[in-house]
Amino acid sequence: MGAFEAQAHALLRRVLRARASESWPHHLTMARLVARALRSGRPAAVQAGSATAQYRIGYLVPALLWPGPIALVAPASIREQLLRHEIPALQQWLDAPKPVLTERPARSPTEEVLLRSPLSWLAECLSGERAAMPVIVDGAEDLERWARQQLRAGIRPADWEALVRAYPNRAELIRATQAQIERALARQAPRPSGARFVAPPEQAQLQALLQELASPVSAIVQPAFRQFGQQWQASGELLWAQPEGEAFALYCEPGSVAPTLSTIWQQQPFALIGRYLDCDRNAANYRQQLGLGELTCVQFAPQRQSELLQLYCPPRLPRPNQPAFADCLLQELRYLVPLGDRSSGPTVVLIGDTPLRAQIGTQLAAEFGSRVRVDKTGEPPQGSSILVGDWAWWRSQRERVPPPMLAIATLPLPSLEDPRAAAPVAYYKRHRQDWFRGYLLPNALRELQQGVMPVRQAQGAVALLDSRAQHRSYGRGVLAALEPCASVSYIDALALASAGS
Repeated sequence: MGAFEAQAHALLRRVLRARASESWPHHLTMARLVARALRSGRPAAVQAGSATAQYRIGYLVPALLWPGPIALVAPASIREQLLRHEIPALQQWLDAPKPVLTERPARSPTEEVLLRSPLSWLAECLSGERAAMPVIVDGAEDLERWARQQLRAGIRPADWEALVRAYPNRAELIRATQAQIERALARQAPRPSGARFVAPPEQAQLQALLQELASPVSAIVQPAFRQFGQQWQASGELLWAQPEGEAFALYCEPGSVAPTLSTIWQQQPFALIGRYLDCDRNAANYRQQLGLGELTCVQFAPQRQSELLQLYCPPRLPRPNQPAFADCLLQELRYLVPLGDRSSGPTVVLIGDTPLRAQIGTQLAAEFGSRVRVDKTGEPPQGSSILVGDWAWWRSQRERVPPPMLAIATLPLPSLEDPRAAAPVAYYKRHRQDWFRGYLLPNALRELQQGVMPVRQAQGAVALLDSRAQHRSYGRGVLAALEPCASVSYIDALALASAGS
């Protein structure tokens, strides 16, 4: 153990002795791993496996002790928690408290901690505007999604009018191209996600327009079209459209973010921290998706004593694509909802299929009344609420109220009818890679494990009603991702009544 690791270890031991409430057993191990990554330059990826945020002190201590500037990258909810509570509580243990900045300084930083949002950090890295410094990323399970969002270029309906103003002598061609593309998109059957494929003929029309405006595309005056053309020309293997009012917005992003992110990882030492990154201890699929090379991977398991959940998997259910599934699902929910009523929190039902979600939501509302809310955001749920939504909705809501009861009607496997899922799959196919076990399944397991984390925190119950988890070859991996759990043939109502209390 190097001197810096020993320093972080010693300070954290003093802090933990003073904090009797810190129950996560891996703080010291995480602190040594992060400290070694910062000192040696050998990156680390840590899967905390914890349903709570207790693990954060393990990386904050080496970050605050680091003798130089360091970036902490995290989403807004985590940054606020760090800034208001975690960092001030640790600063009083330091001889010289480290300055913490939330905005990019005008000068080159010397010893500060820079709290950065994922998108701003990615933008600075990709533009070369940020000085190389060690970085710790919390919430690293969402890195691919953040990278896709940052690399995405779009053409909104208002950008077409801006393009006409920039090129008045090409106004007729611009308006004709827009009209032809939007007519073709409107003829496509609507998909549940709303996203639509941009077919090769429409791609050719758009490409012809860009070439007519300027060559190279970097010379296009209108910013949105210039950025779109550059992204499409560089790595735009994913081209899709989304309805926006009566028109459509066009989006372009790479089929894989790995080539772009691989350049970032070479710039500085880093440590990636997440609750769950990969079902594999060495995070092989996660590393491939993000262009990561060799690094130290550590996977901590959830604590069985305090984060065990009941797992209810009823046998002989139809598959979600079979006609009988809706009636069987409703029958199971009639059993589960009254059990959830005995607890102090809402019952959450996750259904990925949009028509099925609307159907089940309507039927539940007919039986349980105004307690049922479908795809509702922003409103604080009541204790006896029945919340019905998809996995994207749950991602935005799950931190608000840990539910004692979570019913999973469909696994978070994206449909290939959605262009945003089909294009990465096409990328894997072109490179002769296993697109299901190398991309779709790892992402689904990551989403599943993240989705049940609040239930672990409440020590509640998960009802897995998608029979593919029991009968498909990949089902063993699905069940393994839910460990530790107690498989039950019925849900213990008394245990559920005390969940979250």
